[in-house]
Parts: sequence; structure tokens; C-alpha cells
Amino acid sequence: MPVGYELDGHVATITIDRPDALNAIDLETWDAFSGATSRLEDDAQAWVGIVVGAGDRAFCAGADLRSTIPRLLDDPDNNPYPGPPTIMRGQTVTKPLIAAVGGLALGGGLEIVLACDLRVAAENARLGAPEVTLGLIPGWGATQRLPRQIPWAVAARIVFTGQLPSNRSGLALLRRHHVIDQTRIHQVDVGRRGCFRNRRMRDCGGSRNRGPRSRRRRRLLGRDCGEVHPPVGAGHCGDAG
Repeated sequence: MPVGYELDGHVATITIDRPDALNAIDLETWDAFSGATSRLEDDAQAWVGIVVGAGDRAFCAGADLRSTIPRLLDDPDNNPYPGPPTIMRGQTVTKPLIAAVGGLALGGGLEIVLACDLRVAAENARLGAPEVTLGLIPGWGATQRLPRQIPWAVAARIVFTGQLPSNRSGLALLRRHHVIDQTRIHQVDVGRRGCFRNRRMRDCGGSRNRGPRSRRRRRLLGRDCGEVHPPVGAGHCGDAG
């Protein structure tokens, strides 16, 4: 399977497992990733999920264009391939999700990171949105989520130019979260700490989804943002779009 799901106690680890392809997402991986996050949502024993990429070179290098572009262009005028729902677009996952980022997180990989609630990054993490250099746009929410989490001008430069920030600048995108040694990126241990021992916090779940259920849970935390955009540089509340 191109995406693994492993439950250890109450922590589910979702691994994008195509290291030879820098964990790029082809159609099979797209479908498997959707299934893994859906399984997390339905698994009563899972309280929190960690998304990680196999190997040490990449978290996820984005879409595997050799697989996805031909399918997307099958009938672009009448029936473009929508793909299965994901945490980036169309899927509700109410449990907290943590992105453990090592190596490249580009394009769709960056959008997976942005759709998670918390991020832990290795020192070799490099993030970017190169879609414009290929005649594409970030289609999984980066145009919405990135400006909500970092200053608009910085997000615009990343999205409009497609240039990859330096390692230091890329890590600055995660400045509100944790940077650790890259040898520890597959050993993230958060399941027994802090809020994850708190049943009320677990019941409130993640912050990125809309809908009556997730809106009610955000009210329990006192952070129902509704349609109000958060301050520049702050984390987001609500979904892309």
C-alpha cells in the first residue's frame, strides 16, 4: 500500500510510502491517503493522527504529474477528475492532525502540511509551492491557507513566483511550531502529552473543518472564528475557500 496506517496506543501514524518517488502522490496514493484519514476519523481508538513521509529525503514532493495530469485532462471541459475527498478539500476529519515534516514538502505536500493542525519539522525540511512554474495553481488550498498562516506578502511571493524558499526561510513558515533534529522526525511522541490526555480537547477535535459538528466543537474551545479572517501571521480557523 502506498499509504500506511499504524495505531500505537491512541496515536495513529499515517505514512506516505513512496520513498523512491519522493513520496509524490499518484492516483493510487491519493485514494489511499483519503482512505487512511477517513479511517482515522472512524477509529474510536485513535485520538490523534501523525502524517509522515517514508524515508529521509521527502515528506511529500507533491503530485506525481506523470500519473495525475493525464487523468485530469481526460475531459477537462465536461468532467475533470475530482479525485477522492481529502483533508485538503472535501473531507471532514475532526481529530487533531500533526504533520511531521522531513525533507521536501512541495506543492501538494505543502498543502497537506497546511491542512494539519500542528507541525513538527526536521532541520532539513524545505517547503514550497512550485505549481506556477508548471502552468498550474495550488489546487488543494494553499492559496487560502498559506496567507492565513504567514504574512500575505510572503505567501504571495511563494505562490506567485514558485521559487523555493531557502531552508531557513522554509522553516520560518513553521515558526510557531517545533523544529527538531531530522533523525527524530519518525519518532514524534505527542500522544501522551498535554491536550491529548484531555477528553474534552479530543472531543473538540481539529480546527480546519466547517459544518455544524466541527463549528460546535470549536465553540467548546472558545475559538469559533466563523467567517472572520484571523490576524496576519496567525493560525487559521475554518476551511480553505
